[in-house]
Amino acid sequence: MKQELDRILPHFPQTCRCEKCRLDIQAYALNRLPSHYVVSRQGELYAKVSQLEFQMRVDLQSALIQAIEVVTRSPRHQESQALERDLERNRRRLEDEEPLEGSKS
Repeated sequence: MKQELDRILPHFPQTCRCEKCRLDIQAYALNRLPSHYVVSRQGELYAKVSQLEFQMRVDLQSALIQAIEVVTRSPRHQESQALERDLERNRRRLEDEEPLEGSKS
């Protein structure tokens, strides 16, 4: 999936490529792909492999494109970045404060 995403992403220059967005795209796509279970005799299995492989690739591309569009419209990395900024700001405030009575520093 990662290779296919790497192949498709250049066609969507406005899409964020941070790790959070890439993982969200992959998770979204995987959750929309059907499971493929094949139970067959060996001869039938070989006949269907190339047909299934082609269809699976088309399905994967379609799911990835849909996922890219969704994540581009509503990237969740902003939430995590805002949280990280808040944590960093709070950490700095705590470092600047005087120690509480009875605490050692």
